[in-house]
Amino acid sequence: MAFKDYLKEFVDLSIAIVAIPLAVWLFVIAPNEAPGLYEDGIQPWLYPRIVLAVFIFFCTLMAFIAVKGRSQSGNAPGATLQQERSASMTREAFLNAIVPAGLTILYVVGTIWIGYIYTTAIIAGLYMRYLGATLLGALVVAIGITVVIYFVFGDLLNIPLPHGRLFE
Repeated sequence: MAFKDYLKEFVDLSIAIVAIPLAVWLFVIAPNEAPGLYEDGIQPWLYPRIVLAVFIFFCTLMAFIAVKGRSQSGNAPGATLQQERSASMTREAFLNAIVPAGLTILYVVGTIWIGYIYTTAIIAGLYMRYLGATLLGALVVAIGITVVIYFVFGDLLNIPLPHGRLFE
């Protein structure tokens, strides 16, 4: 049991150690080209490779932060775990468990009814406000994310995005 408790302190590092080799393996085995599908330059294999490259970058960053944070904290193994166990569940912990799931459900339902573009901007803005962003910052980032994703999927990759039942 003590070994299991000790490992819980290294969750981020453990996830990175497993995820990085898996992502590198998937990146290597992904096909380099799909001949004859698109002659205008953009190939279908490009998107999975971009996603895997970003995933590898973030996993490496997560591992680096975990190692750096562990080396800077002088706590004995198990001390933080005992402090976390002794703390009672607060309203914030409950909201942190419920709000992302609720917003995900709203996102799916909203995409069906009002379409991808509006739902993405609304849900991204709401989630950023929940995380503590200013109203202006939430609006700018939510609209920016929506425009970039719409451009990448709609224009660059020619993937049709849902318009919603209200706009059909």
